[in-house]
Amino acid sequence: MANGTLLGFCGVCDAAWSVFDGTRKKLAQRLPTYTTLTLLMVLQVVAFAALWVWQGAPVPQQSWEYWIPASMSLVVNLMGNTLFLRSVSMAPLSLSVPMLSLTPAVAALCSQWWFGETLQLRQWGGIGLVMVGMAWLAFPPKDKEGSAQEVTPAVLKGLGLMALCALCFAITPVVDKASVAVASPLFHSVFLCGSLAVVFGMLALKTDCSPSTKADLSAAIFQSWGWLMTASATAIVALYLQLVVTQHMNVGLFEAIKRVLCLVGALALGRWWFNEAITAHKLQVVAVLGAGMALVLL
Repeated sequence: MANGTLLGFCGVCDAAWSVFDGTRKKLAQRLPTYTTLTLLMVLQVVAFAALWVWQGAPVPQQSWEYWIPASMSLVVNLMGNTLFLRSVSMAPLSLSVPMLSLTPAVAALCSQWWFGETLQLRQWGGIGLVMVGMAWLAFPPKDKEGSAQEVTPAVLKGLGLMALCALCFAITPVVDKASVAVASPLFHSVFLCGSLAVVFGMLALKTDCSPSTKADLSAAIFQSWGWLMTASATAIVALYLQLVVTQHMNVGLFEAIKRVLCLVGALALGRWWFNEAITAHKLQVVAVLGAGMALVLL
C-alpha cells in the first residue's frame, strides 16, 4: 500500500475515532454504561456480519494462531470500553482523552516484542513528545487563586480510569494485528463485536434493566437513537480502517498519530458539543504534539 494512501486511511480512521469518542461521551450522559456498550456492539456486529457474508470472507483455518490473540483482544476490549465510558462520564473530554498518552510507547514495545518491529531513535523521540504533550494537557495551569482549573476529585478519578483504559487500548491493536494476519478484518470485527455484545448485554440485564427503570430506559434509548447511529457508523469505519492500516504500519507509530489527531478532534468536539474551553495552554500542547508527529512521520 502506498505511503500516501496509508496516511490518508490513517487520517480518516483517526477522524472517525474522534467523532466516536465524542458521541460516546454524549451517550454516557444519557444512558447507563452497559446499555450503551451493548447497543453499540449490536449495531456494529449487524453491519460487519452483513459485509462479511456479502464479501464471502473465509473463517480462519489456523485456529490457535487466530483464537489466542483474538481472545486476548476480546478481554482488553471489554476492560477498555468499560473504563472509557466510566471515565468520560466523570471528566471533561479534553482532559480525559490525553490520559491515553501511554498507548503509543506501550504499543510500540508490545509490537517490537511480538512482531520484531523496530523504530528509529527519531521516531522514539516523536513518540516521547506526543506522550509528554498529552500528559501536560491533563495538568492545566493554576488560576489566580492558585487552584488547578477543572480538576476535582471526580475528575481525578475519571483520569485514573482513563490511564487504565490506556493500557488496554495499547495492547488491543497489537493483538488485533496478530489476529488479522490469519483472518479477514471483517471476520475479526464480527467476532469482537458479537462477543462484546453478548457479554455487555448480560451485564446490562443485570445492572441496568430493573422493572422500576425499564420504562425510563426505553424512553432514554429512543431519545438517544441519533447518537447511537452516529457512534456506531463512525466505530465501523474506525475499526475496519485500523485493522487494515496496522497491517502495513508499525503499531506504535499508528498509535502516536492516532493520539495526536484524536486529541485535536477532542478539543474541537469538546468545544462544539460540550462547551469546553480551548485555552492557550491547550493550544501550546497541540504545538508540542505537532512537533512529535512530525518526528514520527519524517
